[in-house]
Amino acid sequence: VLALALFWAASYTSGSIALDRSAGTVAMQWRMSLFLPVRTNTGELKDLEEAVLDTKPNSGRIRLVARTGRDLAYPIWSHRSGQDEAVRTINQFLNASTEGRQ
Repeated sequence: VLALALFWAASYTSGSIALDRSAGTVAMQWRMSLFLPVRTNTGELKDLEEAVLDTKPNSGRIRLVARTGRDLAYPIWSHRSGQDEAVRTINQFLNASTEGRQ
């Protein structure tokens, strides 16, 4: 049981994307093991063009494409369901933010 718990903790991954319209920021957080700290990349919402799903044969990751500067992309490739829906939702959020500035 201890060996299984250690294997699970070492292979644990998680991540989140927080879009904050009031602050105009985006934060992408991920953890690649319970033994490593949470990592965070941040950016400005105004710099984001769109969200895309980078794909490989058996996995994908969400990437936020920037108009200027560097893109924000998860380093974690996974086969988790719901990534397509997350990309569509992020793009709707970004489009609503752009429409509000016009």
